Amino acid sequence: LALANADGRPELAEELMAAFIQGLDEDEQRIKAALAAFCSSAASAHASAGAHSAPGADALAREIHRLKGALSYCGLPRLQQAAAAIETALNGEAPEEEALGLLVQRLLGEMAALRNWHRQADPGWAAQGQDKGRAA
Repeated sequence: LALANADGRPELAEELMAAFIQGLDEDEQRIKAALAAFCSSAASAHASAGAHSAPGADALAREIHRLKGALSYCGLPRLQQAAAAIETALNGEAPEEEALGLLVQRLLGEMAALRNWHRQADPGWAAQGQDKGRAA
């Protein structure tokens, strides 16, 4: 899929994948922060108004949408499916905090699996500056 998205150019596919993988840690931190904001706003909304909607859902939806955009170039179906499940839950009426948390954990697990695979496939990656995030 990545090669097809790169017009059959392996060097471009590798470049896109490398940029995506380099930004995984930053993506993970933003998603965790957005989930924490969602949970906090859901708890506040429930306590004060008895409502189940949470304004923090917008920040999480933005992060997931941004991630899905980056994934569309990489051809990583398990990550795409995990992100799509979160987006679907957020687009529904009043997403449940616990269910959303489980979906985010699935996504984070897929991100970790990709990182681990990449470390095994390219052991020199960590020494080449893995902590440089991709441009947003």
